[in-house]
Order: sequence, then structure tokens, then C-alpha cells
Amino acid sequence: MKEGHAIHWERVLFFAIIALGIFLRFFNLGTPSYWVDELNHVYAAKSFRSEGSFDLPSGVPYPRAALFTVMVAGAQVLFGDNEFASRFPAAFFGVLTLILVFFVTKKILGGKVALLSLFFLAVLPLEVGWARLTRFYAPLQFVTVWAVAAFFWGMESIEVRKTDGNFWKSTFSFFFDLVKNKYIILSVVLFLLSFHLQVISAFVLVGIFGFTVFRFVENFFSRDEPVFLNRYFVIMVLFTLAVAAVWVLPFFRKLALYGLQFLPQWAKYEVAQDRFLFIKYIYGKDVFPLGAFFFLGLYQALFRKNHWILFLGLIFLIEIGLFSFVFKYRMYQYIYNVLPFFLMVSSYAIVNVFQGEYSSLNKKASYFHKFLRNPAAFVGVLLFFIPFTNFFQNGICIPFAGDGASNGAVTHLEWKKTVRDIKKMFPNIADYTIVSTLPFNVMHYLGKVDYDMNMNDYEVARENNLLHSGYEYYDMYSGKPFVLSVAHLDSLARKSKYGIVIADVYRFLSAQYVNPDLREYIEENFVQVYLSPKKSIIVFAWGNADSG
Repeated sequence: MKEGHAIHWERVLFFAIIALGIFLRFFNLGTPSYWVDELNHVYAAKSFRSEGSFDLPSGVPYPRAALFTVMVAGAQVLFGDNEFASRFPAAFFGVLTLILVFFVTKKILGGKVALLSLFFLAVLPLEVGWARLTRFYAPLQFVTVWAVAAFFWGMESIEVRKTDGNFWKSTFSFFFDLVKNKYIILSVVLFLLSFHLQVISAFVLVGIFGFTVFRFVENFFSRDEPVFLNRYFVIMVLFTLAVAAVWVLPFFRKLALYGLQFLPQWAKYEVAQDRFLFIKYIYGKDVFPLGAFFFLGLYQALFRKNHWILFLGLIFLIEIGLFSFVFKYRMYQYIYNVLPFFLMVSSYAIVNVFQGEYSSLNKKASYFHKFLRNPAAFVGVLLFFIPFTNFFQNGICIPFAGDGASNGAVTHLEWKKTVRDIKKMFPNIADYTIVSTLPFNVMHYLGKVDYDMNMNDYEVARENNLLHSGYEYYDMYSGKPFVLSVAHLDSLARKSKYGIVIADVYRFLSAQYVNPDLREYIEENFVQVYLSPKKSIIVFAWGNADSG
């Protein structure tokens, strides 16, 4: 009776949390304006539908995460060319990840850890935010969790055959068992899919390799089985041979060296250069107190020899280590695919602490202590504490935040309202020359833009040698030419009777995006005619345009 009752409540909590996760990912999904990077997939998907290619308005192909772009194209067919449709695939995979994490965790760690992991995954702002954008991170996370779980199950299910103690015979027999194992085959297929979404999936393989090294060392000191007949030693050798084979190929070696040295113009600002960005995140207020529980979970797993938790923890730690100390820049979304592992380890620690206290209470204690032994008391403590945490309060507010507010991942600019107001102010907008820091967004929402004043876009154009008629660089996304100097803009203003500058405030005030001399010229010579309500977009005008 008690067991049935427990199962009943587990189901109730599961469906309640899933419902919350669906709400946080889908409610008002189409309300915020597109973040600039979303438009890459939006227009590539339109091109795929009409031409079968992945071209941007500039004519430049955008093959990155083509698999996700195809998903966006399918959603556009179903729901139309709008923000909801384009974001639907990410939100859909965000919900699928919730379900997957619950069942994977329950299979290995039990219902309590699964429910807690599910809850944290459902409400964590970064999790919600990237599942509400037309970007490939949510599908990548789903595929990564599935691939890692399949690999672990496959790896744990295969033993090295001790064929007369001969290392090579044992290795070959293990290799054949490995390549025909259904979980390993599934894992390989999923990893191949993940590479079509984002190459950072390769870092998960580094984490897997790190775990095999750990298990080999553990076995070396425990002597549970002959050291060189240990399956993890064999996997470690196979990984090493595979990496060596890839490294000797010039194409892959060149690609790896390029990735290690690559530093785009936009990544030269302070946050992206902070080597301790991820450490600050897992210990910061955005996930408090999960960071402390994560390391407690690893500590517990070491003593309990819980290899699943150690596996997940090492994958997460190695990925943040690579971004922190090997590569030249880092952003929060780069650990999004492994973030569920962080939450699962943290949940494992919390449940262990609760169960330790639960088992230590005297069954013959007072009525008050008997009440404390009840699992409902633990749930009550969490329900009292969690609403005061920063991550919960921010997470549940995300669906109600519109333009000019953060969705937990990015800040959406107020393009929709700004464009409506501009059209009212300038009825003959088609006759005006328009310059912008984000011409792609202006092109999409206003239907017209003439020049790009974003120096980062210019650097991208130079790196890719994007030239109109062989002499004039153009923006890779919108296809528009650049105006970057005071002399150029002054000449343009003299030739054009009317014109406006539409700038997002962040880039307009940043020297890495807008030439400071150009900004000063605009502020001193043009008239500020508009500032969006949440101060994310500013508009200047010249000529008689300011009169409307």
C-alpha cells in the first residue's frame, strides 16, 4: 500500500514539474523580438524551404547546425513565419530533455534524485532561456544527454574476456563486443548527430576519455582485476589511438589548431575573457546553492564508488576546464549541453544528505521527530527554501519578460515596439537612408536598411573576403555595405536629404562595435529622436527627418 502510494505521488510530482517546464518554455514564446543570432537560422530556413540551400539575405551560405535549420524550416511550414514557429524546435527539445533526464536518472539513481534533477532543470534560468531561442543548444543538450547515457550503459555492460591472460586476444575480443553493443552503436550515432549541431560535442568525448583514465587508475590501485585486462584500459588505448590517427591527418590537425587560437572580434570583451567565468557561475547566486552540492556529490560518489555520478561530474568538469584554461574565450551557452550533469550530481548530493538524516532519526522518538522523518517534511523544507533562491525567482519570471528583458540566456531588444514607433514618426520611411548597428534585425522588422556601422561585422567581412564588385566590403548577414568613419557618414548625410541611425544602446556605447569618433559625431550632429522604454534601442536623425 505504501509503495503504491509513493509511486502515485512520484507520478503526480513528475507531471506537475513537466507541466511547469512546458509553461516556462512555451508561454509567450513568440512575444520577444528576435535576438540577432536567431535570424541566422530564420533566414537560412526560409532559403531552405524556397531554394533548398541555407543562404542568408547577403547570399552567403549559413551551413552551421544545418540539421537544426531544417527543423526550423519544418516549424515554419506548420506555424508560419513568426517568432513562435522559429523557436518551437528549441522549446520542444527543451521539454524532451526534461523527460529524458528524469527517466535516465531514475533508472540509475532512483526516483528522488530524478525528481529533484527534473525540477532544477525545469526552472533554472539558463536552461529555460536557451530553450526559448532559435538556436541549436536545446537539441544539442538532448542528444548529448542521450549519447552519454547510452555510452555509459554500453561501457558498463561489456567485460573484457580473459582469453588465457593474453592482452591482445582480450583486447580484440573486447573491441568486437564493443562495436556490436546496441548502446555503443546508439551512442556513436547520437554523437555523430551532435556534431551536426555544434562541434563542442567533441569536448564530451574528452570527458569520457578522462573518465576511462580515472577508472583505469582506480582499478590499478584496487587490483579488482588484472590491470591490463581492465576494460577501461582497453577503451583508454582505443581513444588514444583514435586521437593519434586524427591528429596525423593534416585537415583535422589544422582545424584543431585553428580552434585553439580562434578569437572572434565580439569575444574580446571582459566577460568572454574571464577564465573563471564558469567557476563563478556554479558558485554564484544564479545557481545557489547547487555549486556546493555538486562538489559534495562528487565527494560522496568517490566513497560510494558511484561511477555514474563520477562519470557525469568528470564530463562537466573537463568541459569547463577546457573552456577556462585551453580556449581563448568562453560564454555560458558553451556548457549548456552538459549542464544537466551538473544538476544531476547536485541533486544526488541533496538526496544523500536527506536520506542520511532520515535514517539517523530514532523511530521511537517524539511525535515531532516522527513528523521530521516523513518525506513530506523534506519536501516542505525545499518548498520553503527554494522560492527564496535567485534561480527560482528569475526562472518563473522568464515567460512574462518581453523585449528589453533577459530570458535567462540573452536580453531581447525592443525591436517590435521601436519599429512600430518609427513607422509612426516617419511615415515615408522608405525614402530615408538607414544606418544601424544591427542591420539584420532592422532589415527583418522594418523591411529596410542601407548601411552597417558595426565594426565587428566589418572584421567578419574582411576575414571572409566579402566584397561587392571587388572593392566594397559587405555585411555577411544583411548584405549591406559599411559606414565606419566620420568622413563617410558626414558625406552620406550631405548626399541624403533624410536619414536615421538605429542603434542598440549596448553596441552604440561599446568601442569594440562602434568607432568612438563616429559615435561622438552622431551625438553632436544628429538629433536624438527616440529611446525605447527599456533603453535598449536609440534612434538619431538628420535632415528634416526628426520632424517626422
